Amino acid sequence: MNTASNNDVLVIDACLVVKPLAERREHSDLYDLICILNEESDPCATTKILKWYDEHKRLRSFQKYLLYRSEEDGMTPLHLLVAYDYHGAIPVLIQNAREAVNLPDADGNNPLDSGLLYCKISLIATKMLIEADPGALRPPSGEEQNVFFRLPIHCACMSFYLSFEIIAMLLEEFPEGAKVFFQGRLPIHWACTVAVSYTHLRAHETGRNLVCRLLLE
Repeated sequence: MNTASNNDVLVIDACLVVKPLAERREHSDLYDLICILNEESDPCATTKILKWYDEHKRLRSFQKYLLYRSEEDGMTPLHLLVAYDYHGAIPVLIQNAREAVNLPDADGNNPLDSGLLYCKISLIATKMLIEADPGALRPPSGEEQNVFFRLPIHCACMSFYLSFEIIAMLLEEFPEGAKVFFQGRLPIHWACTVAVSYTHLRAHETGRNLVCRLLLE
């Protein structure tokens, strides 16, 4: 893959993608590449992202591409890799820019919280992000019982689709998380108040029962 850019043109695999000058953003090449690969449902997306890493890692500005934040939604390349489940490219990005794990989007959510909230994260990606920052599961000092900003366990229990596997893993890593309040509610309260459509009610009820039983153990 030959990826190059100037003020108004992004070249990917000899396919010319022209963007107006006003829309080009500094250090956005990796972000744009991930978006384009997802839009095209490219089965080789992870391989192309890893090749991009390899071709650009010698640049002095390499880390700035990894830490780029979209002006529209504040998302970073790591947010996108998590959302699109390109988990094969996640470890390399974290290895070269560990601070990306904690960068918030426009709503204040880091890649782990965002993925959990919007059901856009796999169990594998969840494990990778937790390994990169185990402290993210724990409340800040002085907020051991009631946190000002939700923990990953709250995000997982507030999700439209409750993932038993992910919640079980979060509790295994930090069992005390089940006893921490956010906005006056424990994780089990959030899990019991998730709104669902009638179509998904039966499947959701089964999953919710399993999750609630897990949180009560």
